[in-house]
Amino acid sequence: MPRGLYFNQRQEHFVLFRGGSIPEKEIERIFTHNISFYNASHDFGEVPLGSSSSEVEFVMINTSLLTARVFPELKGHTHDFEILNEIPVIVPWNQTAAIRVRFHPTKVGKREAW
Repeated sequence: MPRGLYFNQRQEHFVLFRGGSIPEKEIERIFTHNISFYNASHDFGEVPLGSSSSEVEFVMINTSLLTARVFPELKGHTHDFEILNEIPVIVPWNQTAAIRVRFHPTKVGKREAW
């Protein structure tokens, strides 16, 4: 059975500042992070209990004008997947960074996280 990790493919928006004399639309245009993933899912395949998969990178791009601090977290079968990065993951503006993940099953059967 497939074992996989799936990231939400919608863009995440983080509004950093509101108020002051700058119109709100302009604030959102300047201070909003747009993070998207190149590869939003991966099937780790069959991995025996007691062992681990190879490390897999999920590549993000920051299309905003500011450096983003990303705080990745897992949901689902969280004991079976491990984020290997230091948190937060820093994504410079208009550049990429990767979230590194390893799969190590704790039970037999389909294991998923997102």
